Amino acid sequence: MPSHGLQRQAKSGVRSVSRSQAQAGRECTGYRDVTALRLEDQSNQVVNKSRIIVRPPTRTPSRASRRNSPVTSLTLHRVDIPVTDRALAFIYWHYAPDICGQLVFLHALQAENAPALTASIHAVGLAALANIHRSSQLMLEAREEYGCALVATNAALQDPSRRSADSTLAAVVLLGMYEV
Repeated sequence: MPSHGLQRQAKSGVRSVSRSQAQAGRECTGYRDVTALRLEDQSNQVVNKSRIIVRPPTRTPSRASRRNSPVTSLTLHRVDIPVTDRALAFIYWHYAPDICGQLVFLHALQAENAPALTASIHAVGLAALANIHRSSQLMLEAREEYGCALVATNAALQDPSRRSADSTLAAVVLLGMYEV
């Protein structure tokens, strides 16, 4: 048995109106026409449109229009950054940010100019970049730098004055990161 409100509505012949339609002053038309929402397969038309090559006209501007133009030309130059600098930047950006990070101590140790530490940072950074870019060439450079880092770290461990230096310990930690 329908509720009292529905009985009253059925008696009066008034259609229900949603709140948003009542506020907008619109009449409720009921449900949408299902056939109006029918989707057609347009795959062939899309493929055909993508095959059409549109070439812009190749007109060169006249001298007068070039003189009146606010921007005459824009030349972009590529800046080649050495890969070891990119590796160093990667390590500092991801592992040793200014405030906190796993290797935040590298900022203070880098000033010591320790060859073992520098080579270790380069090896880890190059290996990370090689993994990101899936570059066998970068991985080869990382392995070469790792070999240099091992030699420099071994030399530092043999020297009694550098054996207990913080930079030597940091180099060993970084070499461990490389191995992982």
